[in-house]
Amino acid sequence: MTHRCSAYGLVGESNIALPGVVADSGQAPADVSVVLTESDQLQTAALPGERAWYVSPERDDADTPWLTVWRGDGFRFAYGEGAVFRIGLNGAAVDGAWRAPLTAADAASYVLGPVLAFALRLRGVVPLHAGAVVVDGAALLFAGAAGAGKSSTVAAMGSLGHAVLSDDVVPLSVTPAAVVAAPGFPRVSVWDDTASAILGRALRDLQPWSASYGKRCIDLHDHGFRFHDAPAPVRAIYLLQPPGGDDRPSRRLTPREALLALAANSYGGYLLDRRMREVEFDVLGSVARAVPVSPLRFDGDLSRLPGACAALAASLVAGD
Repeated sequence: MTHRCSAYGLVGESNIALPGVVADSGQAPADVSVVLTESDQLQTAALPGERAWYVSPERDDADTPWLTVWRGDGFRFAYGEGAVFRIGLNGAAVDGAWRAPLTAADAASYVLGPVLAFALRLRGVVPLHAGAVVVDGAALLFAGAAGAGKSSTVAAMGSLGHAVLSDDVVPLSVTPAAVVAAPGFPRVSVWDDTASAILGRALRDLQPWSASYGKRCIDLHDHGFRFHDAPAPVRAIYLLQPPGGDDRPSRRLTPREALLALAANSYGGYLLDRRMREVEFDVLGSVARAVPVSPLRFDGDLSRLPGACAALAASLVAGD
């Protein structure tokens, strides 16, 4: 059985259902085909004709790199914890396999994160490592490194009734009228402290992604949140800073400062070749000139985050 779905502006076909994604009933050819299988025999070493493209400095207790990317007639992502994904050179085909104790849900989380983000790169699309919500018809993006609070901020905005556009991966495109962000899929992943402090939900109400990954899933439609399922013009981009200080944006960065900051917060920027880097700088340069980019710092108290987000949204609606 083939499962059609949409995420990040792509229509996909998969041999298994990817959890949380939006079903697509259209008849147009899929942009990307995904085939995932469980296997005890994962090929993690180089195959004939392949060379090491990237080796992560992070290693596990067995001194295995967390990620090795091999390049040959495509790109092969080998994750040390037990998953391998091959991505075709044009980003149109993904073949993946995982071994226990990982599950199909774990494999899907890789596909819906780094794998499709890199497929976007191969198609000339630049994704930010960010979350996004829609306020008053336009997208607000919250970018930052892992642990910066992107998902917590998106969840807080969503709890206020604003529609969620995407969590963690936000593809950008530049049109004559606006910079546009594509929607992800209707799910936000949060840690236990966010689920308790911001959402006021008993943890039993939010299931973890899998036994291997502790973040809990907010299925937007099931939990009373709104999802914006169409591209949205970008009004502002915020760069989340370490906690402390005032709950308001700092000064708008200059276009040069913004370009450098956005490049530092692009998704998978460490994997780019020269062509992809040139595309990234062209796109992000246009974004930096067209969209306000500002650092944003919250005080670190998760219980106060919804109030800070409400003030931010109100100031934007008021034109401040």
